[in-house]
Amino acid sequence: MFSPTLEEYLVKLDAVSTTEELTQLIEAFLHQFDISMFSAILVKNAALTSEEDIAWINNAPEAHFEEYQATNRINDDYGVRKHASENIITPYLIGKEFVSETPDILPNEVDFYDLNDSVGFKSGLVIPLKTPVDDLPTGFSIWSDLSREKFQTLLASHSGEIILFLMLAQRKVESALFVKANNLQALTDRERDCLGLIANGLRPEVIGDELGIATVTLNYHIGTARKKLSAATNAEAVAKAISYGLL
Repeated sequence: MFSPTLEEYLVKLDAVSTTEELTQLIEAFLHQFDISMFSAILVKNAALTSEEDIAWINNAPEAHFEEYQATNRINDDYGVRKHASENIITPYLIGKEFVSETPDILPNEVDFYDLNDSVGFKSGLVIPLKTPVDDLPTGFSIWSDLSREKFQTLLASHSGEIILFLMLAQRKVESALFVKANNLQALTDRERDCLGLIANGLRPEVIGDELGIATVTLNYHIGTARKKLSAATNAEAVAKAISYGLL
């Protein structure tokens, strides 16, 4: 049984249609638990040799994230390294307050936590996940300015609700990250409607009646969706849209 608050946010999550709305919704949900920053990542290349090896959705302060990118902090980010190199699915604590409990942390990663601490991010949790496409590692990092004791108390009371919401949000996040990572153009609502009805086995003339549009308009939307997905057929477009989490 979901709590009323979680149910409310799940309804809102279902209605989200843009990356900006998704970012704002996750931020609002986490804010009620004194979690001030989050990032969702998709690791495309475990070598992590360039910024193109990873895609992000986050609400990090702009200056903080710009510094992260400008100084190539991706190589100092313990959470990203663990995502890229290990087949893990268990959440783990990160942050300045928990460095002493992290046996495999590197000196440059300690320095990275010092940087985060300087802007108020003391405690954090990484929730590793995986995509259904190519088994790519993805997941969430959440950060708080709470002390070690208060953060652990928070997790003891609310970790189930937090992790459940983020896992249910994963599908929406994956869709947005795949669009970024593969340089795809996001599908419009009408393009998703058309592909969704094709996926349900409806014939074009029935789809047109269902959506109240002419056949020529229907073909236009299907054609633009296929172009965005680099699909030669309607079936391929539907398969790609489903695998990318766009439907």
